[in-house]
Parts: sequence; structure tokens; C-alpha cells
Amino acid sequence: LDFSICMAAFLGVAFISMDIGLMLSVGLALLRTLIYVARPATCKLGKISDSNLYLDTEQYQHAQGFPGILILQLGSPIYFANCNYIRERVLRWIRDEQVLSNSKPDVIEHVLLDLSGVSTIDMTGIAAFREILRILEAKSIKMKLINPRIGVMDKMILSKFIDVIGKDSVFLSIEDAIDACRFSLQKEKHQNDLSDISA
Repeated sequence: LDFSICMAAFLGVAFISMDIGLMLSVGLALLRTLIYVARPATCKLGKISDSNLYLDTEQYQHAQGFPGILILQLGSPIYFANCNYIRERVLRWIRDEQVLSNSKPDVIEHVLLDLSGVSTIDMTGIAAFREILRILEAKSIKMKLINPRIGVMDKMILSKFIDVIGKDSVFLSIEDAIDACRFSLQKEKHQNDLSDISA
């Protein structure tokens, strides 16, 4: 894309005029920026063994996930221009994981959203999070937020979203969230085992 912008500027200057060439390159650069902002980077994270690092599983093939837990990282401000894309992307990750598991549809029980890369959020972004939460709750999947920045957290508190999701669903680190989810999964398994025995 950068090469296309350079070529547009060169051809515009060479065959039309300097003004047209500059306008073409600036216009294409703005278009590229809008595309990046409207379709922000999202990725699935996995843990590198023998470390506390959580990295993109597509880039680092040896990064491993956890059974019943899906960790997603959002990497840009969330606002009206990209909130629908983010909502659809998160829900698509969940569908893809359920298809890959080739098992019962509720195999994913916890979705962790790493918000450390989200510098700001507006009310449409918070509405998108409410919609994601509603859909996940209908599937008996719990949503957790990881390391939201102070500005993002303030807006979530003011909009009462934190009251909806619960303060116990917000964590400072991925490791803390994973520990809480694994404890919850073990507790549920233990309760199911006890109910099977009593039956």
C-alpha cells in the first residue's frame, strides 16, 4: 500500500501536475488510515511455555491456549467507526473456536478481552461490549476484561457497564484472569462430579 501511494504521487506529478500528485498521495494516505482504524488489529493470545508471555497464536505457533478459555487482544481505540467490526470479530473468534473444538457448542466457558491496547472508547463502543456480553451470556459464556486503561475504565464506570459485567470480571493481568477462570472451571467440575455421585 505504501508503494501504491508513492507511485500515485509520482505518476500524478509526472503526468498531470505537482498539486494533483500531492493530493493523490495525501488522499490515499488518509484512505489507508481510515481502513486501519475501521478494521483494527485483533488477535487470539496463547501462553509461551515456561514464561508469563501471552502472544498472538498465528504469529507464534507454539503459544498454547487453555481449555474452556479464549483470550483475545484488542489493539486500537473503540468507537463508532469500528465497534461493529470489533463486535463481529470477537463473535467470529468464538464461533471459529467452537467449530475447531468439534465438540459441544458451549466448550468455551470464558472469553478474556485484553484491553491494554485500547486507548479510548466511546458510548457506541460500550454499547458493542454490552451486545457482546448479552450474546455470550445467552450461550452461558462469561466475559472478563483485562487491564483497561484508566480513561476506558472511567467511561465504563460512568456508563454502568462495570456494574453489569461485575467488578470481579475486571483483572489487571492475563495471568490473574486465567487463574480465576481455571478456579471457576475446577469448581464447576467438582460440583458436577458431586451431583453425579449423589444421583
